[in-house]
Amino acid sequence: FDLLSKDDQDIMRAKFSGAGSKKRPNEDSSSSAKKVKQEKPTVVEDDSDDDVSLLALPLKREEDKKKEKEPEATSTSSAGKVDKMSAAEEKAMKTHSDKLFNIRTKLKQVKTPSLREMLNFNDVTSSGGEVTIQARCADIMLHGVPGMCPQCKVGRLSYEDGKFKCGHHVDEFSKCQFKSAEGPRETFKMPKDIGDPYLSAFKYVKTAIPKALLKQVGAVDDILKEKEVRKKEQVARLEAADMVKNALERALEATPNPATCLEGLVF
Repeated sequence: FDLLSKDDQDIMRAKFSGAGSKKRPNEDSSSSAKKVKQEKPTVVEDDSDDDVSLLALPLKREEDKKKEKEPEATSTSSAGKVDKMSAAEEKAMKTHSDKLFNIRTKLKQVKTPSLREMLNFNDVTSSGGEVTIQARCADIMLHGVPGMCPQCKVGRLSYEDGKFKCGHHVDEFSKCQFKSAEGPRETFKMPKDIGDPYLSAFKYVKTAIPKALLKQVGAVDDILKEKEVRKKEQVARLEAADMVKNALERALEATPNPATCLEGLVF
C-alpha cells in the first residue's frame, strides 16, 4: 500500500471505506432478521368455538369411556317393570307366601290319612310322601283344585313346580303332553266329618297366584328352554363331527397302499 502513489492510495481508501460502510447495514439487517425470527409471536389457536378447553379434553374422553361402559339408565328403568317387582307386586307376593306358609304349617299337625281323604274327595291324586301330600293339600286349599286338561279334555291337571301338567294316558302308548304356567281351577271342597279340628273349621277363599310369580316361572322356563336348545345344538355338532371322522376313516381304508398295490403283478 505504501508503494502506491498518493492518488492511488486515496482511491483505495475510498473503496475500502465504502465497502465497510456497506457491510454494517447488512450486519444490522441480518441481526434484525435474527431478532425478528427470535421474537416471532407464537400462534395461539382459537378454541372459542369449543365447549371445553384443551386441558379438559382428556377428562371428557375418560368420562365418555365410562358412559359407554355403564348401561343406560333408561334401559334399567324401562326394564324395571319386567325384571324388578314393583311395591304392589312385592306386597302381593309376600301376602301370598304368608298365606301358603300358614296353611302348610297347620297341615303338619294333621294326620296323613286325613289329608289323603281330602285329596281323594277333590279328585286329586294322593300318591307321594308326607311332604308332597302336604304341599298338594295346601295348594288346593288356597288356589282351588286344578281343573280338567284343556287339551285332551279327559285328564285332570296336576300342579307341580309352578306348572300345570296333564300326563293322562291318551292311548296305550302315549300320554297327554300338556304343560303350562296357567290353567283352570275349580272350587275346593272339604269332606264332611273329616275328623280334624283345623280341617273342619277351615273356610275356603280362592286366592289367585300373583302375576309376579307367574312371570318368574315363565322366566325360568325360558332359561330352561334355551339351555335345552343349546344342548341339542351341541349334540348335533358332535354327531356331525363323528360322521366326518368316520367318512375320512372309510376313505383312508379304501385308498390302496402304493407300497403293496403292485404286489403279485408280473412284468
